[in-house]
Amino acid sequence: MSRPVLETYRDRWRREVAASPTWGTRAPARLLDLVGAVAMAAALIDGAISYWALDGSIALERNPIASSIMHTIGIGPTIVGGTILRLGIVAILVHIAVRAVRPVARWAAAGTLVGAALWWTLIIFLNAVAVGQLGKLG
Repeated sequence: MSRPVLETYRDRWRREVAASPTWGTRAPARLLDLVGAVAMAAALIDGAISYWALDGSIALERNPIASSIMHTIGIGPTIVGGTILRLGIVAILVHIAVRAVRPVARWAAAGTLVGAALWWTLIIFLNAVAVGQLGKLG
């Protein structure tokens, strides 16, 4: 791309994302930070529980894409890569939800962030139940 085109994209990005939080008060930004922290903790705990639950047995993984990747590079790198990807997604969603100029973008990012946090928390509990049923807890 030529220099003027890149400058045009940069200017557009600067108009779409503010340098400071765009919510009227500080409370929504703090709430989004809290939800982001919950989502990040859920991603980390899910990675740890998944690694512990699989215990070297790729056959227990039901996701065919994850299973294929685990066969290729191993369980540990696959779970670490997935966790890093989740953390990146959460960081980007928090940034957009707090600093987007357009209210629709803010609310969409905030809703997606809340949905991800709830979903990953549910997955933690389901993994814990599965581990318990496999007899690994007691």
